[in-house]
Amino acid sequence: MSLAIAMTGNVYPFGENCYYGGERIIYYLIQELAKKGHEIYLFSCRGTNIPDKHIKDFIEVPIICAEDVHFNAIRDYQDKTKIDFDVYHCNYF
Repeated sequence: MSLAIAMTGNVYPFGENCYYGGERIIYYLIQELAKKGHEIYLFSCRGTNIPDKHIKDFIEVPIICAEDVHFNAIRDYQDKTKIDFDVYHCNYF
């Protein structure tokens, strides 16, 4: 069974060749979920570098600490595309 997963990045860009903390863990998680056949929709900031084969769509969100930009971006994307995500995986730390 394939799941449609809305996954948020942290406030820092991340991706291939990241050698630091939590962002590297997010990258590995995306990689392994994609290998299992799940559709990953990544909501993250500019500069994030995830190979296209691991994600279904990349949605850039601004870095603003005063509001929950990731939640707002996911809600707006769902309204626009009519995709009903099975999982909303939040990666704030």
